[in-house]
Amino acid sequence: MLMLVPLVLAAQSGIVIGVGSRASALQVAEVGKPGSGMPKDTFLVMLTDVIAPRYLQAKSNESLRFAYDAMLGEQIAIEPVKPSEDVQKLGDEEEVTAYGRVRLGKKWFHEELLRAGWAWVVPAKRSDAALMKLEAEAKAAKRGLWADVDPVEPWLWREVTFLGDVEGKVFHGGWECPHVKATQCAKCGGLRFYSLAEATRAGFKPHEECMNAELLRIAQGSGGYGVDPEAAEGEPRGEGPPKLAAAERRACKADAECALTPTTPCTCPGCGSVWRQAARKEVVARMKKNFAQANCGGVGCPACAGREVGTKAVCREGQCTPAP
Repeated sequence: MLMLVPLVLAAQSGIVIGVGSRASALQVAEVGKPGSGMPKDTFLVMLTDVIAPRYLQAKSNESLRFAYDAMLGEQIAIEPVKPSEDVQKLGDEEEVTAYGRVRLGKKWFHEELLRAGWAWVVPAKRSDAALMKLEAEAKAAKRGLWADVDPVEPWLWREVTFLGDVEGKVFHGGWECPHVKATQCAKCGGLRFYSLAEATRAGFKPHEECMNAELLRIAQGSGGYGVDPEAAEGEPRGEGPPKLAAAERRACKADAECALTPTTPCTCPGCGSVWRQAARKEVVARMKKNFAQANCGGVGCPACAGREVGTKAVCREGQCTPAP
């Protein structure tokens, strides 16, 4: 496997322009004015103390949304840290280009993820009493992913496509199942499931020959294909913007406190109709200032018909939200 050379070799600052496939990996643009002579790079930095569920794992959408709400458009400080083997392996799979700790003001983001219950302490750091205390407190309060009975640790979870037998009403643990290998899943009819909940809702039961305890736990810990949290701005559904979990940056009491957020630089807008985002005015002003400092080269975006939905920001149920 080709090893990517980390871009962050010394402590530096950056602007968060997105989130990777998990809340513990942030897409960052370097800070610098055009023409400053600085390298025009963006990079994906993975935290080294904690690990959040990956997209398609149970609770991944919620944890990703937390990261967007906490970090998008913020200027951060990055402290490079050599990753453990577990983190390095996940990072290699996800094309991570930098590892370390991320600080926003006086707060460390890995600690905020732990407090909110959206990450585990990585195996190599589980002797750190302070980090384990944060994880234990979130678990006791059933915050975030700990609302589930038995969440699967990200270093144990893997994406599995479960094959449904339409005649026997059972599902198999992928193409490695002995029964599937022997029969080539002739009765599967192309039916696929991505979580235990999805298969159960369809009336299917685990196949006893191949769905062992490990696969059952992975199936239970999978979330299936859901709405991408950034696109949970998403394609318009129904007559209004999608309902998002309450966030501090959107907290409001009146329409006058809200504004639409700026377009994120260094990224490509989605095709089709996409809802704008809204936040408190002081947050929007900070995002505009920070995005203006994002130093990145030209982004080659596909040519497609995109349309942003939302012409103003209003306060609804104590949260800033876009409106037609």
